Amino acid sequence: SLGLLAAAFHRGRVVRRGTLEGTVSAAGQPGHVRPHAHAGLEAVDQDNLLQGTSAFVHFLAVHDADPQCPQELGRWVVRWWKDDEHRHPGTLERLVASMERVLPQLKSRMPYTRAHLARARMRHPTNHTRPMPLALLIVIALQLHGMGYPRVAGVLLLQWAFGLRPGEALSSIVDDLVVPRRGARDTVPVIMLGRRSHGTKAGRPQFALGDLALTPWLDIVLRRFLAATGRHAQLSAVATVNEYGRLLAKACRQLAIDPVFSPHSPRAGWATYCRHHGIVFQEILERGRWTNPASLRGYIDIVGSMHTPIPSRYEEIATWMLGDFEARFPTW
Repeated sequence: SLGLLAAAFHRGRVVRRGTLEGTVSAAGQPGHVRPHAHAGLEAVDQDNLLQGTSAFVHFLAVHDADPQCPQELGRWVVRWWKDDEHRHPGTLERLVASMERVLPQLKSRMPYTRAHLARARMRHPTNHTRPMPLALLIVIALQLHGMGYPRVAGVLLLQWAFGLRPGEALSSIVDDLVVPRRGARDTVPVIMLGRRSHGTKAGRPQFALGDLALTPWLDIVLRRFLAATGRHAQLSAVATVNEYGRLLAKACRQLAIDPVFSPHSPRAGWATYCRHHGIVFQEILERGRWTNPASLRGYIDIVGSMHTPIPSRYEEIATWMLGDFEARFPTW
C-alpha cells in the first residue's frame, strides 16, 4: 500500500473515483491536468482536489523526500503546509482528502496530521462561516455603492436581512418581493425563492420571512428596489457567486478589512445576530431553511462576530446611518 501511494504521488497521478488524472514533469513541476467526465463531479471539486496535490508533489521533489510510512508522510504534509504561512487550513484538508482517496486505509494512520488540522481549524476558521457584523454590513454596502454597484449593495443588505444563500439573493427578481403596506402590522416582508427554476437547495420553491423589529431598515431597502427596478428584472446585474465574492473582497480590501468576507458571510452574520438578540435556535433553523442543525451550528459564531475587529470610525458611520436609514443611505 505504501509503495502504491509513493508511486502514485511521485508519478503525479491522483485518482478520485477513477475520474481525475494529473501529470508532473520530470523536474517535479506541476504539469497538465486532464479531468475526465463524471456526472457527480463538479469542476470546482476538480480544481480543489488537484491544486494542493500538485503543489505537494513539487514540494516532495524539491526536498528529495521519499516517505516510507504513513506517519512520515503525515509529517511531510504538515511541513509542506507550514512552509507557506498564507495557506488556508482548507488547502491542507483537501490534500489529506485526496491522499485518502488514493488509499482509504490512510484515514486512521495519520493521527498527527489530523490533530494538526483540527488545531489549525480552531485558529483559522473558514471564511465561509465568518459572520458579517451589522456595522460592517452597512459600511461594506456603502463602499459597494460608492464603487458604482448600488444594486449589489442592496442585494447584500437583502441577503443579510433575510438570511439568504448567495445564489438565492443573486437569482431573485423584483416580482419575488412582497412588501408590507406602510403602517400595516398584519403583514411581514417576504421574498419568494426558486419559483422560476427547479427550486432552492431543498429542491422546491420556498420563501423567506423578514423581521422588521430586528431589521427596521429592510422595509426601506425593499421599497427602493420596487421604485428603481422594472417588473421581471433581476435585483442585481451580478450573475455569479464568484463575481459577487470578488466585489465583496475588493470592497473589504479598500476598507482595510482583513480577512475579507465571503458571499456566505451575510447569511452567517444574520444567524449570529438573531441568536445574539434572543431568537431561539429552532426558529433560526426554520427561518433560514436549514435541513441539518449541524450546518447552522457551523454558521452561528457569536463570540467570533462580537470580537471581529471593527474600527471605531466604522461603528460611528453605521450607527449614524441606521439612525435615519431612509434619509442617509444613498438611493439606487
